[in-house]
Amino acid sequence: MIAFVICLLAPPLGFAAPAICGSSLDTNATSSDGFCWDAATFGGFNYPVNKHKDFVASENWWGERLQYIEKDGQNELGKNNPGNHVISEGELVYSTRQFSNKYVLVSELGLDAGTTPAELGGMFYYKLPWFGKPYITIENDASQLANLVINQGGSEKKMLKAGETWDLGKDYSLTVNQIDIEGKKVWFSLYKGDNELESGIVE
Repeated sequence: MIAFVICLLAPPLGFAAPAICGSSLDTNATSSDGFCWDAATFGGFNYPVNKHKDFVASENWWGERLQYIEKDGQNELGKNNPGNHVISEGELVYSTRQFSNKYVLVSELGLDAGTTPAELGGMFYYKLPWFGKPYITIENDASQLANLVINQGGSEKKMLKAGETWDLGKDYSLTVNQIDIEGKKVWFSLYKGDNELESGIVE
């Protein structure tokens, strides 16, 4: 029997170490290509609930996976070689794939590909789970990752007056500099700490 176990935290002295375990697989009953754990079978991986059907699909899976891949053709793990309980170096492979998320604005306004503002860069943005934590891919490029600062639900709203600042978290803030009521324009500035990152007018 082989089970995948990982300890996520180093506990204080005198306390037991917490562990998150993946589903146990019997080496006497599982074929070599069946040793695979994803977010549905290992609690340490990031699990977007609304993407479950894609996690379990064999061809279109998204998210994280840990899989045994036989590489040297010797001492294969599984029911064809039940006496072997050793995974050779390089045969336990971690992989991850980004998954799409539709912008709340697109859903609320009923926009499609033709009516979505070009500034959004499309109807969707992408997240990439990486060792249990979701990141945002910059311009859908999985080699460029950023932390998600804030994620509002569809029913959440924030009202700001001129001169007010919204603390977004993680030292980011958004300030309303000026409001042109007649022209229906707002001048915003985005800050990281005391440094202005970007400023612009939204109509």
